[in-house]
Amino acid sequence: MIDDILEMVKWIEAHPIVGAATLASLGYSIVSVVRFAVKMCTKPSITVNSVFWTFGNIYRISAVLKYTPSENTSGYTQSQYSRQDQWEKVIEIQSNFWGCRHKIVPKDPLDVLVVNISRNGKEREKMVKFNR
Repeated sequence: MIDDILEMVKWIEAHPIVGAATLASLGYSIVSVVRFAVKMCTKPSITVNSVFWTFGNIYRISAVLKYTPSENTSGYTQSQYSRQDQWEKVIEIQSNFWGCRHKIVPKDPLDVLVVNISRNGKEREKMVKFNR
C-alpha cells in the first residue's frame, strides 16, 4: 500500500502539469462531495427574520395570518389576509437603502401574526412570525 502511494507521488513529480490537474480535480471532487453531504444532512429553516433584502420592491406576500384569542381549544381564531389591500391594514413594509432593504412591521405591536413571504415570487415561501 505504501509502495503504491510512493509510486503515485513519483509519477506526479515526473509529470507536474498532469499531476497538478489531477490533484486539483480530486480536491474539487472531495469538496463537492462534502458540500453535498452537509446539504443533505441539514434541513433549511422556513422561519426567517422580519428584515429581508431584494433589488427593488420584488417580493410577494401570499398571506398574512392574524391570530386573535378565543375560547376554543387552540386558544386562537385565525384570520387570513391574502390581498395587498387587506394585509396593508395589519402590517406595513418599511423600505430603505434605495428600496433594497425591507422590514415587515405589524401596525399593532401586540398582534400575533404569521406572514408568508417569497422574496422574488419564485423562491420557496418563508414565514415571519410576530409574538408567537
